[in-house]
Amino acid sequence: MRFHLEVPPAARALVILIDVSLWVAEVLSDEGFAVCGFSSSRLDDLHAAVRHCQTRAALPIFLVGHEAGAALAILGANDVHNLRGIVAWKAKADSGVEAAAAKLKVPLLLINGAEIAAPETSRVVMKESDNSKLAADLTARFIGAYS
Repeated sequence: MRFHLEVPPAARALVILIDVSLWVAEVLSDEGFAVCGFSSSRLDDLHAAVRHCQTRAALPIFLVGHEAGAALAILGANDVHNLRGIVAWKAKADSGVEAAAAKLKVPLLLINGAEIAAPETSRVVMKESDNSKLAADLTARFIGAYS
């Protein structure tokens, strides 16, 4: 699997996007965050992306996932060194995701997804009509606050 990492000068954090649209990477990069994105549903691929990024940028890490990518972020979170937070867009809950979320040691922001209990959770529910820009802005603010 190939990973493309963009690190702007004076990056404040590293954001790993899982199944998230490329335009979100541009929004986050414009906010001063290093960004690496990929599409997969395998924990091994998440771990490979993290290793790839950590060898190139020593920054606090955030995982941002959409639907299945959100579940993958939650499932793999406790194996990520220097993880500061997770943003889950339209996450679906199942027993594995709920069990992993209950063990999280970092803040979790849920945007338009299932209610998932974690030690430190914030949940935002928006109308489906054209809320992607707002969700991207909330993601950037969350990362900025916890980085």
